[in-house]
Order: sequence, then structure tokens, then C-alpha cells
Amino acid sequence: MSSRAERKMHGINGKQTHRVDDGGKEMDEQGVIEVRKEEGKEEEEKKEEEEKEEENDEKEEKEEKAEKAEGKWRRRRKKLKKENKRGNDRESHEEERGGNEAPLSQQTDLSLS
Repeated sequence: MSSRAERKMHGINGKQTHRVDDGGKEMDEQGVIEVRKEEGKEEEEKKEEEEKEEENDEKEEKEEKAEKAEGKWRRRRKKLKKENKRGNDRESHEEERGGNEAPLSQQTDLSLS
């Protein structure tokens, strides 16, 4: 900055005495700094809001995936319980018929020995 511009800017008591290009208002140096800080705060707030929105979106996506996975697990567990129940019913039915034989999975072939 040239000395002429500095003198013009720092007139009486260090106050700015000429127009500033920030919104066309006359301000002292501190006013200019405050305006810039406010603008910076607004930008930071916008960035923070965007980050929060992104985090919320990510959380929602994770929750949706977890719900889907939980739903699949529940269906699978329900199916396994049904199959297990059917297997238990068959074994108990065979025992009721008087079959002292072990279930097919536990039988061994002794006829070949």
C-alpha cells in the first residue's frame, strides 16, 4: 500500500475516513475486520451445517443397512427354527412308533464287516 493511501485510510485517531469497498459503507478499520469475521462465521456455519447433514445422511444409510441385515437375519433365524422344529417333530414321531433305532444320521452299516 502506498503512503498516500495509508494516510487516507488512517486519518484521525486511526479511523478510516474514506469509503470501503465492503458493501459501500463507511467503516473504521475494526468495522471492516468485524464484517469480514461475520462473513467468515457465516461460511463456517454453512460448512458445519453441510457436514452435519452429510453425517446425518451417513447415519441414516448405516441404520437402513443395519435394518435390512437385521431383517435378513430374523428371516433366516425363523426359517432355521422351523426346520429345526420339523426335525425334532420327526424324531419324536419315530420314537412314538416304537422305533428304537437311531435316526438315519446316526446309523452305521455293520453288515459289511
